[in-house]
Amino acid sequence: MAPNSSGNAKQTTEIMISASIEGVEFSYQDPNIQPQKIALYKTNESNTFKVGRTILAPGNKKLGKDHVRLTFQDSKVSITHLGSGSGTWVQSKKGCLVKDKPHTLKDGDRIVFGAEADAGLAQDPEAVRVKVRFLTEGPPQTKAPPSPKRTPPPSPKSALLEAPTAKSTSDAKLQLPPQHHHRRASSLGAQDKPKELVPSAPVPPAQASHTILDKHIKVPWSETFRLGFGVNALTGEFTASSALRPFKFTETTKPGVSRILVERLQWDGVKELRDEFEMEAGATMNLPCPLGANARIASVLSTNTSSSTILIQYKVDSDFAPEYIPEGVRLKDGLENVPDPAFREEFGDYYIAGLQRSYSCRMIVVCKVNEQTITERHEKEAAALVDRYFKGSIKAIDLEQETSSISLTSVIVDAEGCTPNPSSVFSVSVKDAPKTLSMLKNAPGVPRVAYLYHYSRINASKLSPQVDVSKAMFYKVQSMRGVYADLQACLLHPALREFAFDCRTIRRVLKRFEDQRQSIVYTTRGDNKADTLLKDLTKAKEKAVTLMRRYEFIRIVRDMDKTVISHAPKPVDGGFCFYRWDCGMVDAARKVTSLKAYDLVSFTPPSNYKAFQLEWQTPVTDGTSTLHQLLHLSTPREAISFQTQNFGQVMPPPPPPSPGKKPVKLPPLKGTEPAVDNGVFAFVLADHQPCYILGWSISCYWPEGKAEPTIDVDHLTNCVLSDRLAVLVDNSRAARWHCKVTFVIQSAYNFPDLRV
Repeated sequence: MAPNSSGNAKQTTEIMISASIEGVEFSYQDPNIQPQKIALYKTNESNTFKVGRTILAPGNKKLGKDHVRLTFQDSKVSITHLGSGSGTWVQSKKGCLVKDKPHTLKDGDRIVFGAEADAGLAQDPEAVRVKVRFLTEGPPQTKAPPSPKRTPPPSPKSALLEAPTAKSTSDAKLQLPPQHHHRRASSLGAQDKPKELVPSAPVPPAQASHTILDKHIKVPWSETFRLGFGVNALTGEFTASSALRPFKFTETTKPGVSRILVERLQWDGVKELRDEFEMEAGATMNLPCPLGANARIASVLSTNTSSSTILIQYKVDSDFAPEYIPEGVRLKDGLENVPDPAFREEFGDYYIAGLQRSYSCRMIVVCKVNEQTITERHEKEAAALVDRYFKGSIKAIDLEQETSSISLTSVIVDAEGCTPNPSSVFSVSVKDAPKTLSMLKNAPGVPRVAYLYHYSRINASKLSPQVDVSKAMFYKVQSMRGVYADLQACLLHPALREFAFDCRTIRRVLKRFEDQRQSIVYTTRGDNKADTLLKDLTKAKEKAVTLMRRYEFIRIVRDMDKTVISHAPKPVDGGFCFYRWDCGMVDAARKVTSLKAYDLVSFTPPSNYKAFQLEWQTPVTDGTSTLHQLLHLSTPREAISFQTQNFGQVMPPPPPPSPGKKPVKLPPLKGTEPAVDNGVFAFVLADHQPCYILGWSISCYWPEGKAEPTIDVDHLTNCVLSDRLAVLVDNSRAARWHCKVTFVIQSAYNFPDLRV
C-alpha cells in the first residue's frame, strides 16, 4: 500500500484484528512517501493470519492476495511466504523466503514484499519495504464513531480491517501453525483460546491434535548427524547446536555375526532403503526424504539384461554392537529454563544418544546360460554354483567342469563399510572374486542406525514431549515417504525409459513432496493438501507399477520358446480328427471381461498379467480337385492373417458403381438359399491402434484317414512380438479353421530393448 501523503507525519493506521496481547508494527521505509505505520494484532480466536496486497498495497500486482502468513507464538513471530506474488525478502534470513517454510522474524527486521532481493527503490519502486517492530501490548481502546454516516470514507491509500466475522474467524482458526513452534494443546474442532483465559477447558479426545513423542526411537543414520546433537521431530532436520555438556565416547570396532544371502538379483532388489527402522520410530518423526533406490545396482541390471543372462548376488553383511554416549549426560548451564519453542528451534526434540555401525559386500555374478531359454532350474543351478564357489568348495579352474549349461563371466562388487572408501562399486575377475571377500575381516563399518533419546529423559530438562501435530499426520507422512522411495526405484527401471510423460509426472510429484515434507505435518483439519499429495503419489506409483508389470510380461514372452507346437490329433465323432497348433502366449488363466471385439484375459497367477484375446473362424476352404490329388501336386495353401489398421491407415471406401445398366437380381428359390458364411481369412481390426502379438493358436477338424494337414509361418519369431499374423494353412481338404490371437497395444508396451 502506498501510505497517505497528507496529514500528520506521525499518524499510525492501526489494523484491528481483535483484542489481544501481541502484535507487530510495519513502518514503511520508502523515502518518497510519508512514514505511515500499520499495526497488526493477533486475536483470541487465532494467532495466525494472512497479509496481502489488500492490507499492504491495494492494486499492487507484485503482491499476492494472500502474500504471507504471520504466526504468533509467545514472544516470537514467524513469517511464511505463501507462493503468490513476486517473492518476499527478509533481512534476518539474508535472502528470499522459501515457499511454505516459516522464518522467525527479529525485532527491527526489514522486509521487502514483492521482491526476491532488496534491489533498492530506484531499481524496484513497486516493492513494499517495511521495518518490523514487535508490540508487547494490545491495541489501544478506541471509541466507535457515533454514526456510520459521520465516518469519512477511508482513503484509497489507508488500510482498515473490520473485526472478523464468523466465517473469517473460522478461516483464521484453521491456518497452519509455524514450523519449529508448538502450542501446548490446540483443538482443530473448537476455537483456540489462550491457556491463561481458559485453563480448565479440556480438549475432546476425538478432536485432539497433539502427539506425545516416543522417548526412545531409532532412525536411519544421516551423514549430517553428530553424537550429542539434536534432531527436530517435526522436520527431521539435524540441529547445528548441542544442548549437552562435553562427554567422552568410546568406539566399538568388533562386528557381530555375519549373514550370507545368495539369490537371483532382480529389480525388486534395487530398492536400497535406509529407513528400515522407521516403523520403530512410532511414527513420531518426520524423517527426511529417503535415499531411495541404489542407482549403481540399477545400472548393473540394465547393462546385463539379456535373454541368456542371470545375475546372482552373494551378499555378506554384519552389524556392529550399538555404541552409546555416557548415560549421565547433562544439559548445559541455563538451558533448563529455556521455553519449549526456543529450545526446540535451537536443539530439536531428540538428542543423538548412540549409533550402530554395519558393513555389507554384495558380489554380483554375471552368469551366462548356454541354452536358448532360462528356466527355474537354471536359476537354482546358478545360485548353487556361486554359493559353493565363494565358500571355497569349488576352485576357479574347476568351474567349467561343474556344469556345461552355466558360465560365470564377471563379478561386480558393491561394498559399503568394507574399505576406507565408505561406499564403492568396482569390477573384478571371477578368479579374483573370492579374494575380495577377505577384506571383510577388517571391515571398519559405517554408521547405519541412530538411536535418539528425548530431552525429557535428562533430569534437569523441562522440555515437554507433546507437540501440536496429530499422530494421524505423522502416519500419513510416513506413508508418503514409503511411496516416495518406491517411485525413486521405479524411475531407475528400464520400463519407464521411453515413457517421458510418466517420468515427468513422477518427478513433479516427488519434487512436491520434497518441497512440502517439512510443512505438511502442520496441515489442519479441512485442509486437503496432505490427502491430495498422498493421492497423487499413489496414482503415480500405480502407473509406474503397471509399466513395470507390462515390461516383465513382455520379457517373459520374449524369453519363452517361440517354436510352433503341433498337438497330437484327437479323434471326434463323425469321422474327423481335431488338429491344433500353438505358438507363444495363448492359454489364458481366466477371462476378465468381454469387450466389443475381443476379450480381456489374465495370465500366470498370481502375477495376473493381462492381455487381449481375439477369436474368429474362416469360411470352409474349397479343397483341391481329385485330379490335383491324383497327380500329387504341391499342397495348396490358404492364407490366414490378422492385423490392425489405425486411423491413418484406413483404406478408402470402394468407388460407387458407374451409371449404366443395373445388375439384375434374381429372386432366390425357396428352400435352396445357402446359409451365410460369416467367416473371414483376413481379420482386420479397423480404426485400431497397432498391437504386439504375444501368441496365437490355429485349429481345425480334418477328415480322419486322410493325409495330416500342415501349416507354414514365414517369420523369424513365428509372428510373436510382431504387429501382424500371417499363416498358410492346408487347403487340400475342405475344412473350417478356428483362429485365436493374444495381443497387447503397442503404445502401452513401448520397450525398445525388448523388441526382437
